[in-house]
Amino acid sequence: WGSRATRSTSSSPGSRVRWISRVSTKCPTVMKGFCAWLVRERRAPDNPLVGLSGVNVQLDPRHQRRVVSQEELGKLLGAAKKGEPFRGLSGKDRVLLYRLALYTGLRLSEIASLTPESFDLTSNPPTVTVEAGYSKRRKRDVLVLRSDLAADLKPWLRRRPAGEPVFTGTWMQRGSRMVQRDLEAAGLPYEDEAGRFYDFHSLRHQFISNLAAAGVHPKVAQELARHSDINLTLSRYTHVAREDEQKAVEGLPRIGDKPARKKRESA
Repeated sequence: WGSRATRSTSSSPGSRVRWISRVSTKCPTVMKGFCAWLVRERRAPDNPLVGLSGVNVQLDPRHQRRVVSQEELGKLLGAAKKGEPFRGLSGKDRVLLYRLALYTGLRLSEIASLTPESFDLTSNPPTVTVEAGYSKRRKRDVLVLRSDLAADLKPWLRRRPAGEPVFTGTWMQRGSRMVQRDLEAAGLPYEDEAGRFYDFHSLRHQFISNLAAAGVHPKVAQELARHSDINLTLSRYTHVAREDEQKAVEGLPRIGDKPARKKRESA
């Protein structure tokens, strides 16, 4: 491994920076995944690396993320449904996975940790629970599910063995590649002209941006995003489309308009 690393970083300073960035991003992911496995197998009480992160994606332009339109989301889900299995995960299962991410903002590792017991579809409202060992903030998180998503999950979960991950296979090791492949099948770019990417974590950005577009109060959006700082919710994860900006501007009162006069009530 060392010789390969030396060869890969000896060509230019730029390539060395890119290699260091990749390593500093991937190593924490691998180590966190291993610790999560220890918790799942009851070989460790909790995951001590759950809060560990790689490079700051805002300082790494290769990871500048974007959101897509609702029409494009429909194309993505349609392509996934018709697509071939990816690392053991069928196209239909990918659609449920994407919808779960888009309606809850769950991260890849959190979704990968879910078992049938994580879901309570009989409660009002239906919920999904991420145990503290898998949650980024190291707290047991109970998230509300949309009723239509819960209805689709109910018969699907009956076919899943108890105590086992509901989304099978090794897809979680290449989650962004999975999204990229479905984007390509849908005729959508993985990277747009501005150099912004749509990877698996973009589904979380999409969730939070959709909350803003739906007029959800920022404090509620912060709670649903499970952020300790509302600035993180509003600045990094909320993407405003040009159409939303235009709608907001068009909604402003016309300058110079006089207030309408009230008609005199007839005596």
